[in-house]
Amino acid sequence: MEYDCKDCCCAHGCSVDIAEIDRIMSYKDELEKRLGISSSKWFTGKIIADADYPSKYYMRTRTYHGFCVFHNNNVRGCLLHTMALEKGLDPHLIKPMVCFLFPITWDKDYLLIADFLDELPCKQNGDSVIDSIMPEIRYYLGEEMATEIENLKNSRK
Repeated sequence: MEYDCKDCCCAHGCSVDIAEIDRIMSYKDELEKRLGISSSKWFTGKIIADADYPSKYYMRTRTYHGFCVFHNNNVRGCLLHTMALEKGLDPHLIKPMVCFLFPITWDKDYLLIADFLDELPCKQNGDSVIDSIMPEIRYYLGEEMATEIENLKNSRK
């Protein structure tokens, strides 16, 4: 079955850890040229304290034309991801963690499925949520957490 998601998961912008913002800003000049938007307009400017983030603080990206500022309007997906691949870089070095882990999110030490999963046209297509992002869970949360999640999943069968 085919479906056209139109990158609706990018419609809300995203939360970006402060350390990730620093890495994104290291590509400021190139990104400003690609986006046509000044870096001063990429983030909301409101720093939010949250112990669940690696740096303990994050900011949200702004949205433009119904998408995250970093959405690649010329094709689909994330411009940060595309740029990293074009430069031969690991996209994890520049694209926010929350985007890689979506639709998994977290709150107060709990992993959760995003509230708006039912709104996405890709729901119930392809692999399960857990199976589809297990490599990212391993990358960000480690092998021990990935094994624990897989054990929980397998115990429910």
